[in-house]
Amino acid sequence: MITSHKQMKEYLSVEAEKLNIKHFWIQYLTGSEFATIYSYMWILRHLEYYMFKKEKSALYTLPYYLFYILHRRWRIKTQIHLGPRAAGCGFHLVHLGFFRSYGITKFGENCTVLPMTLFGKRIPSVPDREQIIVGDNCYFGTGVTVLGPCRIGNNVTVAAGAVVTMKEIPDNAVVAGVPAKIIKYKNE
Repeated sequence: MITSHKQMKEYLSVEAEKLNIKHFWIQYLTGSEFATIYSYMWILRHLEYYMFKKEKSALYTLPYYLFYILHRRWRIKTQIHLGPRAAGCGFHLVHLGFFRSYGITKFGENCTVLPMTLFGKRIPSVPDREQIIVGDNCYFGTGVTVLGPCRIGNNVTVAAGAVVTMKEIPDNAVVAGVPAKIIKYKNE
């Protein structure tokens, strides 16, 4: 959760480094997908910042609504559905493409997600709030589906195409298959 302007700048600098953003406007104008992803993350991080500030002063209400509208438009444009305060520092989307976890997932720091991933719920009538908790340094391959409620530990790798229906995945596990099973631990 972003609580200060300095913290927002730190988050954005880490994400720019992971996306190899050196000259944003040149990359954006030449059609770089990484600049597009960074634009989405920039809007998301500003929305998070103003969500926090909105509670303290009416001065921040206008920027909050501006970033809220921009966020909604960029969600449709990029097909990246990541909610405010859902991703920790260093969250890394590798490529543009369908990504859905809005309002249901809480990611730790330095998580990497490839396109065509879905974080959803098994039971439609259950409320959305943070059914899937993801630890730090996790990696999700292309085409992964995670159905909550689920808790994923730190340093977990979920292989491409896996369908995770497990309620708990321990730290340092490598998970693959349909339905997903632990195939090994990273320490082995």
